[in-house]
Amino acid sequence: MGMWTHFHDMYSGGEKKEQWNHIFIEAPIDEACSIFLNRFGHDPKRITCRCCGADYSITEGESLEQITAYYRGCKWNDKTKKYEERKSQDSFYPYRTIKEYKKLLDVKFIPKKVTRKEE
Repeated sequence: MGMWTHFHDMYSGGEKKEQWNHIFIEAPIDEACSIFLNRFGHDPKRITCRCCGADYSITEGESLEQITAYYRGCKWNDKTKKYEERKSQDSFYPYRTIKEYKKLLDVKFIPKKVTRKEE
């Protein structure tokens, strides 16, 4: 289980930058930003529109399960400071397993094993 970085398209400038709203890359932030730039041809730290802000919200997580948990409707545990693999009553998002979440059309996963050497 490696470190994952999440790129959440903020629609700055009024439109999404790729076909996915959420792109997850298995790498720490700096490496993931480099992979993103080489894969998609634009800097994820770019600001398309100064009034709208950054193109992407970029966060890093210890595992794919944890970094996707909020968007999968998982329950937050205040004691452990981690998400639990069960439905949250407070979530805006419906609960989904990681397997179900991976099938959504607006998410893209790039595991370490499929990154190219030049990335």
